[in-house]
Amino acid sequence: LSSLEWRKKFAKTGDSKARPAYKPENGKEDEVRKQRWQHWTGAEDELEEEQPKGKTLKEAGAEVPDTQTRLLWLAQLQPTAERADAVMQAIEHKHQEASELSKDKIRKLITDAAYGTSAAAIADVSQANMAKDNGGATSRQNLCGGDTAQPKAAAVAAYLFCLCAGHGNDNGGTDKVCVGNQAEHNQQNTGDLTGADTAIKDLANKCYTDSTATPLTPSKIRLAIATFTSKLQPEAGKAYYGKYIATGCSGSDAEGICVMYKTDNAGNAAAAKNIPWVQNLLNAADKLEK
Repeated sequence: LSSLEWRKKFAKTGDSKARPAYKPENGKEDEVRKQRWQHWTGAEDELEEEQPKGKTLKEAGAEVPDTQTRLLWLAQLQPTAERADAVMQAIEHKHQEASELSKDKIRKLITDAAYGTSAAAIADVSQANMAKDNGGATSRQNLCGGDTAQPKAAAVAAYLFCLCAGHGNDNGGTDKVCVGNQAEHNQQNTGDLTGADTAIKDLANKCYTDSTATPLTPSKIRLAIATFTSKLQPEAGKAYYGKYIATGCSGSDAEGICVMYKTDNAGNAAAAKNIPWVQNLLNAADKLEK
């Protein structure tokens, strides 16, 4: 029923014979047109394939005798079309919500939080993706933070390294920082993250696991987060997890086996509350609850 002038906007052009994409007119973007453009071009595709031509209108008893009648029918059908569009948007929104609540999406949030975006399990953690998934960290202090810079640690695995791995300056890395049978980490990591992945895998394998395999619930996730974040230690202009003496979280017993956040201004202080792995787990808990 639309005019030929209107339908020309969706006519195929160029050698590819593709229908044009939406473009703002006179520099002004029309959100409604932009949203509906794909449906209009799709309708043109269907009409082009229609055999015989005019079949749809004929079956609807709407063969157009004159312009005035066509415009009258358009006016009468417009409210119905608007209601149909509203229903379609609601359906698409619900579909999107359902997609975001899928098991795979929730599992990805949890593994991203635990290991980093490049690893789906502890076995996938490597020196290369440790740097990639944690802000391009190039040293232990760069990863774990210090007096002059925020930490780049974004995953639980990185925190595990910062808070528990030994240091080459302390008894050759044999100090049992977190557990009595952890492997030595005889590295200073002042210019790289050599051995970080090995230390993380060893430490992760020392963690307690529940043999009953009870379901992971939103309340359990939130409780674990609250328990950990309650350990944040405040100092003037900084806050940290772990042990801190001076300078920063190099892993050395004389400086700090820690993760440190600067809190000298509102922006820096916010980072201590918006830890990437914490946000991913809270997001997962919210989705599990739905």
